[in-house]
Parts: sequence; structure tokens; C-alpha cells
Amino acid sequence: MDDSKHSKDLAHGFQQADKILATLDPRTLATTLEQAADITLIIEDGIIKDIAIPDTNLQQEGFATSWPGKSWIRTVTVESRPKIEDLLSASANRNSVTERQVNHMSTSAQDVPIKYKTVQTDQPNRIIALGRNLRSLSALQQRLVRTHQDLERDYARLRATETRYRVLLDTITEPILIIDADTMSIKDVNAPAIRLVGRVRDEIISQSIRDFFRQDQSGRLERLTARAISDGNAASDPIALMDGQTVKLFASAFHQGVGPQIMVRLQAETAAQPAEKGGDAMLNALQDLPDALVVTSPDLRILTANRAFLDNVQITGAAQIRGASLGDFLGRSQTDLNVLISNLKTGGFVRNFATSLTDRFGAEDQVEVSAIETSQSGQPVFGFSIRNVARRLPSDPGISERLPSTADQLTNLVGRVPLKDIVKEATVLIERLCIEAALNLTGDNRASAAEILGLSRQGLYSKLSRFGDTDDA
Repeated sequence: MDDSKHSKDLAHGFQQADKILATLDPRTLATTLEQAADITLIIEDGIIKDIAIPDTNLQQEGFATSWPGKSWIRTVTVESRPKIEDLLSASANRNSVTERQVNHMSTSAQDVPIKYKTVQTDQPNRIIALGRNLRSLSALQQRLVRTHQDLERDYARLRATETRYRVLLDTITEPILIIDADTMSIKDVNAPAIRLVGRVRDEIISQSIRDFFRQDQSGRLERLTARAISDGNAASDPIALMDGQTVKLFASAFHQGVGPQIMVRLQAETAAQPAEKGGDAMLNALQDLPDALVVTSPDLRILTANRAFLDNVQITGAAQIRGASLGDFLGRSQTDLNVLISNLKTGGFVRNFATSLTDRFGAEDQVEVSAIETSQSGQPVFGFSIRNVARRLPSDPGISERLPSTADQLTNLVGRVPLKDIVKEATVLIERLCIEAALNLTGDNRASAAEILGLSRQGLYSKLSRFGDTDDA
């Protein structure tokens, strides 16, 4: 078979172009070229001789009146000029060249991204450039990148939460089962529960909790879970396991995903309950308060704490925290804690003192502390109420939200952040805010924004690149 004919078949080109297209009049050919792309250029020796723009968005840029007679390479940004040179060189040598995406400068908006293909005519110095407007695609790509970054942040937070949950569950010495309230199937289990039922983990997960108790106990289990869902918490009388052991069940309901879940804590009937020490009647009554409560000696050794404080510092039992120093958890620095205690001793109480609380894994939350100096059995003690205010703060603030915008906000950073970091970050913020203001004033025209700021165009691009605001050409 003739090689040239075989090549044409593979290219799927017109087979009778010379016969059919030769009879077409110039107007028909011009209309065809106009409709073949968003923008079509006729170029001779690198100069734009004529232009057709059927795309209504591009018509508003004024290219049709400003480009004819102008060098094609002068219409694009500096970083796009090598791509235009590639297109012109390949066409002049009749070489094959892939599409090239370039950015055209615009006086009314941000740079206009266009992807070009060139067609060589029968005259060596004349080419036809067919371009496709990528502005909508560029905006879509930016949204995709931002969405991907949001997902990465969510995944990181999810992984951190999962790690804390697993450490907490495996650290608890009592047997714990997490069950689905609708199906009664076991979703998770800790090591003490595995030892109690005498099976491996894979044999427990997805099994019904009824399988581990005597058959005549099913009704009591269902009533326990129903009461936990309605009241939030529930406890049972002793219930017999399959091996004859007798345990008490303490159930707490919570919502996860699409349905209610129940955490079931098993307690052997013979296990002695540790007596609460170091607390008074008022503290015992406030065990379920969502704000953390701590009572310490004057040297800040913890005497007792409620459940909310134990949850906040990731400690499972009151015995583990008793005798520890409150300074190990409260305060951004020792100086921060000294200020709090000094005010407490001077005035007898403190209200809404802003500081931080650090758990035993090093995670830090912003808190407000109210404290009072009082006495118990004739001995002075300090009482602390600690409220987590992290939810009042944005989860992923931008640069303009992370740093202060007033002198009062700036002084609030003293003691939290070193002075050199405050000055450095404030300088970066001011620089970015000025660039954003210049871009807003010029309708996002970078050339005009650079002139307003007294920067070169390349200098502005460099700063935008550092802030992560540039678009790939």
C-alpha cells in the first residue's frame, strides 16, 4: 500500500479537499474560520493582519481594534512570549507543534488565558492561529484547587481526631463497647472488653451485643439502650454474661453519622468503686457541667477536677490527675500563669482571663478562666472554672484574619507570640493587604496594580507567587 495514502487514512483528513474546497468563495472560508474557534488570527511575519472574535466575552476586551497591525508576541505577558516563538518557529519550518496556552494582557480585567493551534497556509510567511478561551476553565481549576486544599485540611483534622479517639479508648481500663442503637451490633471495642469476653477483636466487631449475654437478658439490654437514647445516660442492674460473669452496664448515647450510637461501659459486680476524695459537695454536684472545674492547693497541686476537665486534658480517671500541677496544663507560659495567680491572690477572684489549655498530647485550645480563692476545712484552696472558647475562633483563618487589625488586638498577642514574629507577620499582612487593595482598585489588572504600588510587573508576580495567588500559564 502507498505510504502517503496510508498516512492520510490514519489522519482522517479530507480526501478530496483540492476538488471540493477549491470552489468555495472567500466569504464562506472566512465564516468557517470565524466559527472554528473563540478567536482566530491571520498572521504575516509575526504581525496580526486580521482578527475574528465570535466569543462575546472576548469581544469586550477590545482586542479586535487594538491588535491589527501589532506584533503577536507583544500582546502576551512576558512569561508567555517563548510559547509564541515556538508557534511561529514551528509554523515557519512546517514542523508539528502541540497546542500552547498563553496569557494575553488586558486593560479591563485579569490576564486572558488562550490556547492556540496554528495552521500554515500556502504562503510561507502567513499562518492562521485558532484560539480557545480558557478563562472559565481557569476559574474552575482554581475552585478545584481550593476545594482540594479544604479536603486535605478536613482529612488532617479527621486523622488527628481518630488518633485521639483510639488512644483514649485503649487507655481506659474499664471494658468499653460502641454499639449501633438500631441494630445492636458492635462497632468498636477496647482491649479490656476483648479480654472480658474472651474473643479476638475480629470475632467481636459487627456481632450483636446480645451474643455475649445470656439469651434471657435480651429484653433488659433493649430497655437499657432505649432508656439511654431517651435520657442520654442509663445504668442497669447486674446482668449475666454467657460465661456466667455478672456485670453492670452504663450506657451513654451520642449521634455519629446518620444514626444514634451508644457507648456501653461494663463493670464487674465485684469491682469496688473508688471513693471520691478531695472534693466538696458543690464540686460533686457540678461533675456534669460542660465547663471544666478544678480545685487546687495554693501551690497549684490538683485536689479534684470534674469530668469536663479530664476530657479536655485527655486523661481518663480522676486518680491520674490528682496531685499533678495545674501549670502542666494551663497557661501559654509560666509568666502567663504567674499573672493569673498574682491577680487571684491580690483581688481574691479573677474573671474571663484569656489563656490556653494544653492536653497531655500537646494539643492546645484557647480558654477563658475565672478563679476564686476560698478555703476548705480551714485550708486555703483555689477554684478554677475553665471555658473552651476555640469554637468562637475561625477554623482556617486567612492571613488577614490571623493577625491583628487594631492596636488593641496587637497588644493581645504580647505574651503569646514573640515580638520578632509579630513584626514579621504584620509586615507580610500589610504588604498583602496593599497588593489586594491595588488589585481591587484596578479591577484585578496586574500591570496597573504594579504601577500604583511602584513595583515592576515581575516584582508583583514574585510577591503574588509567594502568597500563592498566581495562575499557571
